[in-house]
Amino acid sequence: MKAKFTAVVRFATFAAGKIAQINGLDNLLLKSNNTITDFELYYGVSDTIPELISSSERSGYVIAYDLEPDEALEKAENFIQQIEIVYE
Repeated sequence: MKAKFTAVVRFATFAAGKIAQINGLDNLLLKSNNTITDFELYYGVSDTIPELISSSERSGYVIAYDLEPDEALEKAENFIQQIEIVYE
């Protein structure tokens, strides 16, 4: 039986620094057309993102799905790229 959809997990990484503002999330969820099944940012406003030294310093993740694996990965990557972190 062939799978109908492919799901991918893409981890988010952002530059180190103290977060002043996070932009873009509301618009992203509206534009995702239900192809983003889950996402989480591990840091919020006033948190400090540490330097990325290991996988434990990732900033979050996105799970996306599509009929084709490449399309699902592209959707997850595009979602992350549209998140704007403003630093103090």
